[in-house]
Amino acid sequence: MWGYGLKTLSGCFVSPRNNLGEFTTISALAIGSLGSELLHAAVFEPEIKNICLIRSFISYSDIASTWLYNPKFIPFTVPGAIGEYDLPDLIASICPRNVFLLEPLSGDGSLADDQIVKTSMLYPLKVYSEKKVPGNIELVTHLDHQTLSGQVLKWLKKVGTE
Repeated sequence: MWGYGLKTLSGCFVSPRNNLGEFTTISALAIGSLGSELLHAAVFEPEIKNICLIRSFISYSDIASTWLYNPKFIPFTVPGAIGEYDLPDLIASICPRNVFLLEPLSGDGSLADDQIVKTSMLYPLKVYSEKKVPGNIELVTHLDHQTLSGQVLKWLKKVGTE
């Protein structure tokens, strides 16, 4: 159902190209658990060029390996996915598109520490580096809450000028 809503929303903005004027790309932002939904949508919708995940959980495997995981994450996971793929794999698969992870969360819902983020994002970072676009993926693990919107706006301006 979520995927249907995302596709419908995307279709509303993609179809009337003549009315978009100066806008030539689609940027999508997801807050919290909807980050996993947006990553799946981006895999199947190549028109989404810029993906921003704000305080989304870092991976399915981190949720599964966390003893006291956040149960609110479960509806946004895919049963059996860990055996086939994880969210960092989806990020790698959409390379060279722009991806911004802002304050990713660990399986318990707290801000993921730098080591968890580095370990989880090792594969996507390698893919972006090998494809010579390491600047297209950006990770910010901790920042002051007053600057969160400023960081998103700064990123949107950056990707909007590319």
